[in-house]
Amino acid sequence: MTLSDLITRSITEPRSVAQYLLGLNLPVALHWQAFVLCAVLSTLLTSVTLAIGGAPEMIGDQALASPVATVLLEVVINLVAVVLVTGAGQMAGGQGRFAEALLLVTWVQFLLLLWQVPQCAALILAPSLFLPLVAAGIVLLFWLLTGFTMALHGFTSPLRVFGAILAVFFLIGAAAAPFMAPVI
Repeated sequence: MTLSDLITRSITEPRSVAQYLLGLNLPVALHWQAFVLCAVLSTLLTSVTLAIGGAPEMIGDQALASPVATVLLEVVINLVAVVLVTGAGQMAGGQGRFAEALLLVTWVQFLLLLWQVPQCAALILAPSLFLPLVAAGIVLLFWLLTGFTMALHGFTSPLRVFGAILAVFFLIGAAAAPFMAPVI
């Protein structure tokens, strides 16, 4: 399967792509390398997007002042996602393991990285399309997480998995809100 096929099928058939990726039995070291590479590339593209859009003032200069700090924040956020996908799924009776979740969360990050490209282009060429593209990216994130989590853990109900993902996002948001106030 080509990279283009994997990307396209990730959107149309996320569960089958997740199963395909897991079936490759890639070395865990490669999972980690791709994980860090996606964090670095995402930080670079986010920095470009924010520079074009002038958004750092809206978010807080300290939050994005250092590229190294931003990469570390990206790594921590994605690592928390891996732990949550693994742990919450196992608590619900799933069979997925950390290394497998690492691979699938990294693939989701890669796909979202690709989605950032048209967002960045929209800021230059058609700024009115930027927010709809961001909203579509959020929908894409939940779609991919649902399908990949189902494949990772062997779950069969997309509505239950999606509901659990939403619940975890809301709980994290509620827990993080007091810490985010100084940044925003």
